[in-house]
Amino acid sequence: GASASADVPSDHAELVVVPENLTAHYNLDQILQLLGEHEQAARHARLYERFRPDDNARERVVALHRSRNPAADHAAEAVAIYRLARP
Repeated sequence: GASASADVPSDHAELVVVPENLTAHYNLDQILQLLGEHEQAARHARLYERFRPDDNARERVVALHRSRNPAADHAAEAVAIYRLARP
């Protein structure tokens, strides 16, 4: 099969072809725990946490930008009403 990361045991190599594959690491952690292979499971749990994206990063960046840019804040509203004529 495809070559896998050197730190992946050969019996699981096909399951983790892409080292950043979150789903594979999560599933391997769960399966290996059930099989009693706790050391290997812990390694996959660590890899899952390492590559897991920060769920709040986007929201924090958007909030920061909106707080510093009133025009962007207004444009990002669900309904943005703009004046067509200046007073």
